[in-house]
Amino acid sequence: MLPELASRHQAQASFDQLMEEKEERKAKLARLVGFRLTSTDNGIRRLERWFMGHVEGDVEHAQRLRPIWYSVITDAAVFLGDVMIDRRNELYWQLYTSDKRSVHYHWPAIMGFSDPEDAITPQQSLAVLGHRAVAALPIRKDLFLDLIHYRE
Repeated sequence: MLPELASRHQAQASFDQLMEEKEERKAKLARLVGFRLTSTDNGIRRLERWFMGHVEGDVEHAQRLRPIWYSVITDAAVFLGDVMIDRRNELYWQLYTSDKRSVHYHWPAIMGFSDPEDAITPQQSLAVLGHRAVAALPIRKDLFLDLIHYRE
């Protein structure tokens, strides 16, 4: 179920579970990519190159990714979100609940920017990137780093 369609209780439970599983998910991502994940800019670029070279569309549903990729995106989003937080102490994970009309509603978000309503939802950002990649749409390099450096 998409987070924005979940009840507050369901969304919070899903968020809490994701936060409990963060280290396990990052370890699974490292095993999948086959190299040590690092939080350096070069490490982030390496992960982005791997992602762009491997992401796959669903053969039965042209507008979607292969289902496994949504899990990979979640793992990569957790990793990138934690890198953001490690680099900037004022940032933190939170379930976005501020505005029901927002595209971020009920998604795990990085919060703590100067504007209290500002948020970034790494899962959504990576899903959009994955969809653009499989649709062969133009993509700027270093988008993973753009996430890391958001609002710096």
